Amino acid sequence: MRRRDSLKSIFAWAAILWLGWHSLGAAPLYAGWKLMVTFTTTSPKGELNFEPQHVQAVWVENAASAFVKTIGRWGVIEHRHLTQWNAADGTNLDGFTGATPKAYQQHTITWDLTDRSGTQVPDGTYYIRFELTNHNATKNQFHRATFTFVKDGNPRSQFYPSQGGFLNVTLDYKFTPTVRPQVTNAPARYITGNSARLRGEVLDTGGEDPNVQIYWGENDGGTDVRRWDYLVELGPQTAGALCLDLTDLDAATKYYYRLYAQNSAGGQWTDSTVDFSTNGPTGYYTGYRVQSGRTQVQGSRFDVEILPVNDTGRAFALFSYGTGWQPGEENANVVMARSRLLDTDTLRIERTSPANSTWVSWEVIECLGREFQVYRGSGSLGNEQSSADAALSNSQIQTGWRVLAATASEVRVDPS
Repeated sequence: MRRRDSLKSIFAWAAILWLGWHSLGAAPLYAGWKLMVTFTTTSPKGELNFEPQHVQAVWVENAASAFVKTIGRWGVIEHRHLTQWNAADGTNLDGFTGATPKAYQQHTITWDLTDRSGTQVPDGTYYIRFELTNHNATKNQFHRATFTFVKDGNPRSQFYPSQGGFLNVTLDYKFTPTVRPQVTNAPARYITGNSARLRGEVLDTGGEDPNVQIYWGENDGGTDVRRWDYLVELGPQTAGALCLDLTDLDAATKYYYRLYAQNSAGGQWTDSTVDFSTNGPTGYYTGYRVQSGRTQVQGSRFDVEILPVNDTGRAFALFSYGTGWQPGEENANVVMARSRLLDTDTLRIERTSPANSTWVSWEVIECLGREFQVYRGSGSLGNEQSSADAALSNSQIQTGWRVLAATASEVRVDPS
């Protein structure tokens, strides 16, 4: 194995995956005493140039009104218009972050009863403060509210139907015991001659987001960390599926992997080890890989994420759409749509009108060998055409035509 190159690509992927999972909006879950805050937002009205987009923040101050910690903030750039939050020293973010909301809705966030340095705060009175705006700060279009919370080790739930433009506010103060997390392996996918995707899942965090590790290599190390070839740290993970993409693997080689998760209550291995074998040595595989789906498309442009194809020149999309068969159906009035491969992992669908919606069925077919080559241009086929054939010896490929022809013989390797 080319271990040096492999480790570089592996740890790059691990960093990307860890950062990606922790920017998706899943708040960390902590065991022990915690305060869960649930609330529903409403519009401040006024000038509605940006409606329904808005920004908001929730933070904690102590009995002396000194800043303790931000426990939630929504808005990547425009949060600068939250004047009270910024004045309270909220600019140095230390809690959950979310994208700019595009609808007024319910939110749930958790305070682990620590300050911004991670130190547990003492018992006493604290203020949970809310701020929201749907415009620039100069317009003075805000919703603001403050709720009192007492940390004293006695569980309680406080409910406020409406205050300051925030509805159904609940402060739920309780103790959650910590137990060891539960994890499981899943079979590897997208196996090629030099790459594969390892998969697993955190079934139960145990009350605290566990640190997850993937041990892997050419030997099954079982539950003995010293016997594994490689270790990848994925960092704290919430409950749910996870994966890791490996590259620079050796062809025709058997690999093993196993997950381990640990929180403050202890660690837990998966029940067993998973193995997989990479495809054979260098050669061109015969056959095709097909992926398909059915998607309800809204708006005039819609992108569908697909499994990455190796070469867009050897892949093409098949596409069909229809209308509802009864008046009043949500897609009854929209007919025209078209689709194309935007890049290796995106199928772009465009509609003639953003009204209503259109159900689209699609297939992406990728050639694993060199049986054909696909050429594309900016033109389009005639209404009566579905494809056009031409010899590879043609001096010029006509715009929008697809070319199918045999190429010189290559080494053929059966993937099975």
